[in-house]
Amino acid sequence: METAELQERPETVLDSALRLCALPAAPQLHELASNRVLQHAANSWTFNSFLRRVKSIAATHNGCTFNLRLALVAAGTDGSNVDLDMAAHSSGMFTRWRIAGPFGRYNNVDFERRWPPEAEQFFRAAYSAEQDSASLRTEHLGVGSAKADLSRNIMPERFWFRDGMVTLPEYFPSSGVFYAASDVELSIRTNSRIDVLS
Repeated sequence: METAELQERPETVLDSALRLCALPAAPQLHELASNRVLQHAANSWTFNSFLRRVKSIAATHNGCTFNLRLALVAAGTDGSNVDLDMAAHSSGMFTRWRIAGPFGRYNNVDFERRWPPEAEQFFRAAYSAEQDSASLRTEHLGVGSAKADLSRNIMPERFWFRDGMVTLPEYFPSSGVFYAASDVELSIRTNSRIDVLS
């Protein structure tokens, strides 16, 4: 598998990796093999020719399962013949989010402050954004002055990231602190772990 990777023979890499994923093996080998499949996941003739095997082995629940499911999401995102919504759901990805922000002005300075969403159990309809020292600004208007309240309400926006990859839209400011929330429903009581890949 590694030799084929160096020789740039993706069909041999995928075949070897999927053979390894189908067999009982050490977790490190499953991780290595499934990473190779994930790296080659795309809407390409080579990957599409292995699609049936990837789907079949992804359903076996071994050390390769997570990366193989991510590979199906990657292929679906690239336009391959994979139901992207079903692949993201089976991978356990959160696709529907509520995002509120920005709070504060500077990512590094304002990150340590407590903002209203932290005190809430769930996202409310709106939050008041504190603008630090600029919340009340004095403007000189000739002979007198007037105070303008610059505090504003921040409404959480709903987003659907079909591939599970959260990216802020371009119209969001590039600085400040943002909060995101998603919901998960578990059919049975169980211990769960949430992985954030960043």
